[in-house]
Amino acid sequence: MPNTGFGTLDAELWKPLLSAEGGTEPRAALAKLGLLTATGADMHRATVAGVLLCTREPDQWLANATVAATRYRGD
Repeated sequence: MPNTGFGTLDAELWKPLLSAEGGTEPRAALAKLGLLTATGADMHRATVAGVLLCTREPDQWLANATVAATRYRGD
Protein backbone atom coordinates (compact mmCIF):
# COMPACT_ATOMS: atom_id res chain seq x y z
CA MET A 1 0.00 0.00 0.00
CA PRO A 2 1.47 3.35 -0.99
CA ASN A 3 2.08 5.91 1.75
CA THR A 4 2.08 3.30 4.52
CA GLY A 5 4.74 1.77 6.70
CA PHE A 6 5.39 -0.05 9.92
CA GLY A 7 4.06 2.94 11.86
CA THR A 8 0.75 2.77 10.02
CA LEU A 9 -0.11 -0.47 11.79
CA ASP A 10 -1.57 -0.13 15.28
CA ALA A 11 0.57 -2.00 17.83
CA GLU A 12 -2.49 -2.79 19.98
CA LEU A 13 -3.92 -4.71 17.03
CA TRP A 14 -0.80 -6.55 15.81
CA LYS A 15 0.94 -7.41 19.10
CA PRO A 16 -1.55 -10.17 20.01
CA LEU A 17 -0.77 -11.83 16.66
CA LEU A 18 2.94 -12.28 17.40
CA SER A 19 4.68 -15.03 19.32
CA ALA A 20 7.26 -14.24 22.00
CA GLU A 21 10.02 -14.41 19.36
CA GLY A 22 8.13 -11.97 17.14
CA GLY A 23 8.21 -9.37 19.89
CA THR A 24 11.95 -8.91 19.47
CA GLU A 25 11.75 -8.48 15.67
CA PRO A 26 8.21 -7.24 15.01
CA ARG A 27 8.88 -6.06 11.44
CA ALA A 28 10.17 -9.47 10.39
CA ALA A 29 7.32 -11.24 12.18
CA LEU A 30 4.70 -9.01 10.55
CA ALA A 31 6.32 -9.63 7.17
CA LYS A 32 6.08 -13.40 7.77
CA LEU A 33 2.39 -12.96 8.52
CA GLY A 34 1.92 -11.01 5.29
CA LEU A 35 0.99 -7.78 7.06
CA LEU A 36 4.13 -5.92 5.94
CA THR A 37 6.23 -6.23 2.83
CA ALA A 38 9.87 -5.24 2.43
CA THR A 39 10.47 -2.51 -0.14
CA GLY A 40 14.21 -2.10 0.23
CA ALA A 41 16.94 -1.56 2.76
CA ASP A 42 15.03 -1.68 6.06
CA MET A 43 11.94 -0.09 4.50
CA HIS A 44 8.53 -1.71 4.83
CA ARG A 45 5.03 -1.00 3.58
CA ALA A 46 1.78 -2.31 4.94
CA THR A 47 -0.02 -4.86 2.78
CA VAL A 48 -3.76 -4.77 2.10
CA ALA A 49 -4.18 -7.43 4.80
CA GLY A 50 -2.11 -5.33 7.21
CA VAL A 51 -4.25 -2.26 6.62
CA LEU A 52 -7.52 -4.18 6.95
CA LEU A 53 -6.55 -6.10 10.08
CA CYS A 54 -4.19 -3.77 11.93
CA THR A 55 -5.46 -0.21 11.50
CA ARG A 56 -8.35 1.46 13.28
CA GLU A 57 -9.54 3.24 10.12
CA PRO A 58 -8.70 1.11 7.07
CA ASP A 59 -11.03 3.19 4.90
CA GLN A 60 -8.39 5.94 5.04
CA TRP A 61 -6.41 3.82 2.55
CA LEU A 62 -9.05 1.42 1.22
CA ALA A 63 -12.37 3.17 0.63
CA ASN A 64 -15.32 0.77 0.68
CA ALA A 65 -13.20 -2.28 1.58
CA THR A 66 -14.82 -5.06 3.58
CA VAL A 67 -13.85 -8.35 5.13
CA ALA A 68 -16.28 -11.23 4.70
CA ALA A 69 -15.96 -14.42 6.72
CA THR A 70 -17.92 -17.65 6.82
CA ARG A 71 -17.99 -20.19 9.60
CA TYR A 72 -18.91 -23.79 8.83
CA ARG A 73 -20.13 -26.28 11.40
CA GLY A 74 -17.89 -29.33 11.87
CA ASP A 75 -14.67 -30.23 10.13
